[in-house]
Amino acid sequence: MRKCSAILFVMLASNTLIGLATWLALKQLGLEHAGVWGFAAGVLDFVPYLGTLMVAIAAGIAAFLQFGTIILGLAAAGITMVIAGMIDQVFVTWLHSRLTRVNAAVLFIALLFFGWLWGIAGLLLSAPLVAIGKVICDRVDALKPVGELLGH
Repeated sequence: MRKCSAILFVMLASNTLIGLATWLALKQLGLEHAGVWGFAAGVLDFVPYLGTLMVAIAAGIAAFLQFGTIILGLAAAGITMVIAGMIDQVFVTWLHSRLTRVNAAVLFIALLFFGWLWGIAGLLLSAPLVAIGKVICDRVDALKPVGELLGH
């Protein structure tokens, strides 16, 4: 149960970080209602890829309408995509591996495999499945070598 709460904490921390970083970046760009865009980015990041894409398109359109230039519209969209991508790919993978005591390389390979196998559902389930597999392997004597392989 502790591993599941750690995974939920990682999701909450990463989405909060995405929301704050998006708010600050769009505020720096001069986009009106940057806090709303940051909140939307944090909440919609629970939907992998699609949530970030929706925020990027909407923020890009809002920036285009506000500033009247396609360059600033693309900049706003790009900023939201880069922030979410960096935090999701780097920070979340590192924090998952630290809190669940799963090797970061194993977690990254699981993200790739389950994402390829099941799409968005696989991306959502990959970290919990690896953590659950590690807990089971650590508790069963015959599977302890596999648990060692999955861990640090």
